[in-house]
Amino acid sequence: MKIYADCLDSKGAIGHYVREFHIVVRWEFRLFLDVPGDQVGSQSADASLADLLFVPVERWGWEYVEPPEVAPSPLAGQRPMWREPSALDVSRWTTRRAEKLRMLPTRLVSVVVAATLLFVAEYLRDDDAFLAGALGALGAVVLVVGIVVCLSMVLLPSWQIRWAQQDASRRRQTQFVRFQVMEGRWHAQVRAHSENDRRRRESIQRWYPLRLRARASRVDVFGGTPDGWASLITTLGSSLLSGGSRILVLDFTEQQVAGGLAEFASLRRISVNEIDFPSTVGPSTLLAGLAGEEIVDLLADSVRGARQGGTATDHRSSTDLSLLRMVTELLGGAITFTRLVAGLRVLRRDPPEDGQLTADEVKALTKLIDSVGHGEQEKNELRFLIETLHLLAHEDAQAVRATVSESMRWPSKGLAVVTTTVRHSDRKELVERLIFHHLLHVMRTRTQDSGRDVVFVAGADHFGLRSLEAIARQARRVGVRLILLLEHLRGDVEHLMGTSDSATIVMRLGNAKEAAKASEFIGKDHKFVISQLTKQVGQTFTMGTSEGLGAQEGTSESRGTNTSTSRTQSENSGWHAGHGRSDAKGRSTSTTASRSRTWQSTGSRSAADSSSTGTTESRVYEFTIEPTEIQGLPATSYILVETGSGGRRVVAGDCNPGIVLLEQVATTPRQ
Repeated sequence: MKIYADCLDSKGAIGHYVREFHIVVRWEFRLFLDVPGDQVGSQSADASLADLLFVPVERWGWEYVEPPEVAPSPLAGQRPMWREPSALDVSRWTTRRAEKLRMLPTRLVSVVVAATLLFVAEYLRDDDAFLAGALGALGAVVLVVGIVVCLSMVLLPSWQIRWAQQDASRRRQTQFVRFQVMEGRWHAQVRAHSENDRRRRESIQRWYPLRLRARASRVDVFGGTPDGWASLITTLGSSLLSGGSRILVLDFTEQQVAGGLAEFASLRRISVNEIDFPSTVGPSTLLAGLAGEEIVDLLADSVRGARQGGTATDHRSSTDLSLLRMVTELLGGAITFTRLVAGLRVLRRDPPEDGQLTADEVKALTKLIDSVGHGEQEKNELRFLIETLHLLAHEDAQAVRATVSESMRWPSKGLAVVTTTVRHSDRKELVERLIFHHLLHVMRTRTQDSGRDVVFVAGADHFGLRSLEAIARQARRVGVRLILLLEHLRGDVEHLMGTSDSATIVMRLGNAKEAAKASEFIGKDHKFVISQLTKQVGQTFTMGTSEGLGAQEGTSESRGTNTSTSRTQSENSGWHAGHGRSDAKGRSTSTTASRSRTWQSTGSRSAADSSSTGTTESRVYEFTIEPTEIQGLPATSYILVETGSGGRRVVAGDCNPGIVLLEQVATTPRQ
C-alpha cells in the first residue's frame, strides 16, 4: 500500500497553506511483508520507522511551517561600481601646440633672415684677421640653433601630452586593481552571508508534531480515503500505544485501515488482537455473558437501526421489545441467534428444527402463541424479526470460533482490531450495527476509567445521529476518547460538527456540496484580493516645419591722403659732398558695396510611447479555504478545527507516517 502526502502551505494563513506551498513529500512504506526475498530488509526498514513513530507523546500528524525567506545580504546593494576616471584634459597643450605651429613659419623666417644677415655681413667684411670667419660661424650657429629651438617649441606640447597620458594610464591601472580587490571582497562577503543563511534554513525545523490543545473527548473526521484513514490511525495510534493507552478499532471499511498500526505494533512487541466477523467469531458471541434484558436492549437497538426512519418511540420498536423479551425469558442455556429465530418461529406456529430448542422451551413458547397479537401489523413485525435475526444466524454458521475474546469486550492492553468481511450487504450492515451497539452496551456498564482508552470507529456513516450521540455521551462519561471516521458529510451527521467537547478534522471531500458545507464550517476571514487591473498604452506624434528668408545690402566708402618727404646726403673721398631732397603727396578714395541674401528651412518630428499599469485591491470576506481546495486535498492532508481556552483554532496538518523519516522534523510541537 502506498501512502502519499502532498502538502501545500505558506506564511501562516491556512488558505495560503493549501494554495501556495508546493513541497511534495512522497514516501512509500510497506504495511504488509509480501515480498519474501526482501523480508529481512523490509522488516529492518519497518522496524526503523516504527521506532520513530512510537513516541509517548500524542501526535495527530505534522504541521508544516515555511522557513523565513532568504534574507538578502546587507551588502547586496553596496556592490563596488567601477567608474572610469575623467578624461585627461589636454586642451592647454593642444592650444599651445597650435599656437606654436601657427608661429613656426614666422620664427623660421626670422631665424633664416638673421642667419642670412650674418652671412652677408661676413661676405662684406674687411679682411681683419681677428674677425675672420666669425660672422659666418655665428650665422651657422644662429641658423641651426634657431631651427632646433623653433621645432622644439612645436614638439614640446606633444611630448607633454604623451607624458600626461602615460601617467593617467598608470593611475587608472592602479585604481582598477584596487577596485578588483574590493569587488572580490564584496563577492566573498555576499557568498558567505548566503551560505550562512542556507545553513540556517537547513537547520530550522519545518515539520512540527500536531496535537490538540484542548483534550476533546470526541474527534470527528469527515471525508478522506482509506489510505488517509490508515495514515491517521497509524500515526496517532502509534503515539497513543507508546504512551500506554489501550486502543479498540472498529473497522467497517473492509480496507484494513488499521493494518499498518497492527503491523508496527507487532514489531514493537505490543499485544495485538485481531477479530474478524464472521471468519474468526460469529455474531452470537456478542451475546455471551449478557443477561436476558441486556440482550433484548442490544437486539432492539440493532434492529431499530436496520429500519429506515426507526425511532426510540416507534410503536414497532415496542413490539420488537415485547417479542424479544418473551422469547429470551423462556430460553434456557446459551442464547444464540439460531435459537432466537427458532423461538420466534414457534410464536408464528412454525415448528423448530431438531436440536434447536428443547421440548420444555417449545412447550413454554407454545403457551404464549395466543398472547401474541394476530393482527396484520404484529404478523409483519414477527416476520421482520425472524428474517432479520436469521441473517445473523447465517453468519453464526460461517464462524470458525464460537466464543468471544475478552478483547472484544474491551482490550486489557495493547491494540484490538475488529473487522467485518461479510459479503452480503444487508447482513454486513446488521452485523456492524450489532457490534456498534454491543460497544455502546459495554460503555454503559463501565465505570469511569483513567481516560487513556481510545476507540476508533472507521465507517460510522450509517449508524445515524442518534446512535453516534449516544455512544459519544457514554464515552465521555467513562473517560474514553472516541474518534469517528465518516466518509461523507451529509444527512443528520453534519450536526455533529462543532458540538461541545469535540474537535473536527476535514479531509478530502470530493462531493461539491459536502466540500461547501465543510468550508462554511471552517469559516470565513477578511482578506485583500485584487479586484481590478488597469493598463493604459499611448503614443504621441509631433511634426513641424519652419522657413525663413532674409536679405541684406550695404555700401562703405573710405578716403585718405598721405604725404612723404625724403632726404639724401653722400660724401665720398676725393669728391665734394652732395645733398638731395624729394617730396611726395597722394590721395586715395575707395568705395565698397556688399549684398547678401539668406534662406532657411527647418523641419522637426518627435514620437513618444507611454504605458501605465495599475492594480486595485478590495477587502473581502471569503472562505478561509475554498470548497475546491478541500476537494483537491492530498490523501493524508487535513484541516483541524478545535475550540479551546485560547479561542478557535484552524490549522492544516499531514498524517503521513513517512514524514517522520524526513530531515528537519521537530520532536516537540510548535509554540
